[in-house]
Amino acid sequence: MDSIQKAAKATREVLINQGNLEPHIYLTQKNAKKIPYKEFLDILCCPLCKGDLELSETHLTCNHCKREYEIIDGIPNMMAEQSKSIGGD
Repeated sequence: MDSIQKAAKATREVLINQGNLEPHIYLTQKNAKKIPYKEFLDILCCPLCKGDLELSETHLTCNHCKREYEIIDGIPNMMAEQSKSIGGD
């Protein structure tokens, strides 16, 4: 993690602790309509195996193929080649 990412993470944590930011509750579309993450997860699946995803504080996890997709600034990175294996592959 570079210094800019560390600073952004620290700022986000301060805002969350002050109650000024709710972590990972909404995703925003272009038209500024807010979609709750739980509703978003109903339509999102793992790009590798099409399995269901589970939300954690910093990742979306596929329990079927044991891959983690990082959430950066509230945006899930669903690029399969950048996901991390968490299982015993």
